[in-house]
Amino acid sequence: MTAFANPAATAVVDLDTCYCPNEPHDHDTVTIRTQFGYGDIMDLSRVHTNAGRIDPMAERAKLLELAITEWSFVGEEGESVPLGLPMILLLKPSIVEPIAEAIDAAWSAATVPVPNGRSGQSRGSSPVTLLASTNRAQRRAKKPSRPSSSSASAGPTSS
Repeated sequence: MTAFANPAATAVVDLDTCYCPNEPHDHDTVTIRTQFGYGDIMDLSRVHTNAGRIDPMAERAKLLELAITEWSFVGEEGESVPLGLPMILLLKPSIVEPIAEAIDAAWSAATVPVPNGRSGQSRGSSPVTLLASTNRAQRRAKKPSRPSSSSASAGPTSS
């Protein structure tokens, strides 16, 4: 066992058919990473909306981008389709589904939740949620109390 994720650790997702023009092979394959490190969690934590909230769709796209390392898709002229987020986003949903399922399984296995404790990750929470809860906990740290604005009124005086 090592303390470091191996970004070269991969698995091959076999798709059910060849989606390439002229079908140059029996079926397409997509190679995905099976180990993820803290830097990957940090990359996912940077995916947010302008309001500072996590955008689940952008997070999904980023995870696909981080995990897919190679694919067998070729274009009209038999050239390799370049791998990158713009092309990943152009994949048909029916093709992304089995790839995303394999990535989810690898991500879950690689990012085992920590036991719940003080500011610990709850069962079923994503690593991104863990980072967000840490930031919330820091913001909620006990702030200096403000003096209450109670007005002391002196009652009527009698002479």
